[in-house]
Amino acid sequence: METYYEDSDKEESDPLYRIHIDIYDIGQDALMQKLGLDTFKTQWAGFLYQNQMGMLSDGYEASANGTHSEIKDMIQDDNTPLEGRSFGNPFPGTNWARNITSYFGNRPYPGVGTGTTNHTGLDISAGTGTEICAVQSGTVLFIRDSGSFGYGKHLAVHHGGGYVTLYAHCSQLLVRQGQEVEAGQAIARVGQTGWATGPHLHIELIVDGEPKDPLGYLSRR
Repeated sequence: METYYEDSDKEESDPLYRIHIDIYDIGQDALMQKLGLDTFKTQWAGFLYQNQMGMLSDGYEASANGTHSEIKDMIQDDNTPLEGRSFGNPFPGTNWARNITSYFGNRPYPGVGTGTTNHTGLDISAGTGTEICAVQSGTVLFIRDSGSFGYGKHLAVHHGGGYVTLYAHCSQLLVRQGQEVEAGQAIARVGQTGWATGPHLHIELIVDGEPKDPLGYLSRR
């Protein structure tokens, strides 16, 4: 999602922008009163509010949770080389590409379909509890839990050479921060934590703090 400022002269095209600003400016309760909504409409607006907050948290998770710029800072003084340029399969033995539900780049807001947000990884559908494997050897950079918003239970693995992979919306994390992992090792299980419309793996490939399209890196075997 593009970031807008209230003093910007740029014409606003995002139909959700006005909702975002109103919520941030006066809060949910005051907004309901301002709009003069009856009980049903208030409940419906409350549902929309919760979804909007979820999507905002998802869209800005990188800055709110330190998932990109902070990663760059965390690894900038590490000169560990990348062992190999090839990356493995998060679900070894399966062609995960057949189960992609959302690609890298701009996409409609999940669950709503209006407006767009910048998707910084791939969403791969899989059953809850399915093992997620490290796609390259490395060191667990962090494990985190953003609760019911954003990435939910997630972790990042530093592979050297400025390369980091991130695995999100997990039901369970199987490793700890600082742990060395091998390619193909189970590191988490698929879930629906955070802002997610169904069980899946959200996987990112980050190079020097910048998300890249995982399709160009991950093995499908």
